[in-house]
Amino acid sequence: MSSASPYYLPAASRLRELEARVRQSLPGLLERWWVRPCEVREVRIGALDEPEPFAPERVRYLARSGEQLLALTGAERSWLTLAEGWLGCHVGGAGQLVQTLERAFCADLFQALARTETAPAVMSDVAWAQIEDAALRPGAGGLRLELTLGDAALTLVLNAALLGAGAWPEPAAPRRALRACNEVLEATRVRMAVHLPAVQVPLTAVAALAVGDFLNLRQDLSGRVEMRGEQVDVQLSGSVGCVHGRKAVLLEDINRP
Repeated sequence: MSSASPYYLPAASRLRELEARVRQSLPGLLERWWVRPCEVREVRIGALDEPEPFAPERVRYLARSGEQLLALTGAERSWLTLAEGWLGCHVGGAGQLVQTLERAFCADLFQALARTETAPAVMSDVAWAQIEDAALRPGAGGLRLELTLGDAALTLVLNAALLGAGAWPEPAAPRRALRACNEVLEATRVRMAVHLPAVQVPLTAVAALAVGDFLNLRQDLSGRVEMRGEQVDVQLSGSVGCVHGRKAVLLEDINRP
């Protein structure tokens, strides 16, 4: 992965925002193409995780402008239903007029989603294999859009470039001043628990203890101790001693698992 090819991993909240963006782009399109009101019955968007995710081996229409890409596919009946909504009559087959309308509609849909006035080039009957992997590979920002307009269900594939830079948050690397390793280690404190050797005390002596009593461990300052790190995995062992009037431990063994 490089800065020229970012890896897109859209969260559910981002997909909902993109779905709302698509819905906002449709009303003007529907007014231009349908004489009677057409209901947007479904807008469902998800990340594209496969380069060739659909059963049809060919794309019905492919609209492109520069790096922006929009591929459309759907059942033949759905395309005829679209034409019937535009023409206001029954359409029995995809003749030249219907195909011309479909191509113009794909271009208009492209411009609506991309929010651009630049008309794309529209190609028909394109194999998925002819679309370069960079546009549809997993993580490239490709999206699968299920769109149902009236009774016509279409499946669209669009890439990150079609939605523009504003559709994806720009990752901002945190800027922090670097510090020398020895300074960081010097300023880092870890807790070490010191354990004296185990001793046996009669239960009667424990029961008779009161606040202020001394508990005789029957050990002198030469007794061995164990030290265990609470934040780091290290164990130290040694003997109790005294340095400059303070209790200290003379290390005799270090165990770093």
